[in-house]
Amino acid sequence: MQLPREIDPHKGLGPLRFGLTRRATQSLLGDPDRIDDSSVPDWHLWAYDYYGLEAVFAADANWRLVQLDTHDAQYLVARQSVVGIPWHRFLAIIPRLGLGDSDHQLVAPGLHAVWFPERDVSVWFNDGVASNLAWSAQIDASDSYAFPQLSGAA
Repeated sequence: MQLPREIDPHKGLGPLRFGLTRRATQSLLGDPDRIDDSSVPDWHLWAYDYYGLEAVFAADANWRLVQLDTHDAQYLVARQSVVGIPWHRFLAIIPRLGLGDSDHQLVAPGLHAVWFPERDVSVWFNDGVASNLAWSAQIDASDSYAFPQLSGAA
């Protein structure tokens, strides 16, 4: 399957929509290359090397897809590739991304993150270079996942 390159905050990536079950995700992308069910309690991370994606399923969402994560520069935000660009260049393009206000945090020496809470998007920087892009399903006022309307298999 060919996936689009443009991420869709709160929705997913093309037919890979937040709210899909593990089975529906597997029918779209095939078997994952790796499954990590131990790093974060109540989350299962499925890695798809071919797509350069990690799909996260959460127990509190009945094991539905809640987040996508990539280390691959092919995926775009507002037609901008962010993975692999230096910090100073990222600061210059923030207004063009259309993601709303941002919050910056130093996580550890050499590792910091920029969150865009209105769109549930984060960009992680390792030693001053964007190394990771993650986007999630929307969380509603009751702290529950608000999944987009799914057409077809869920």
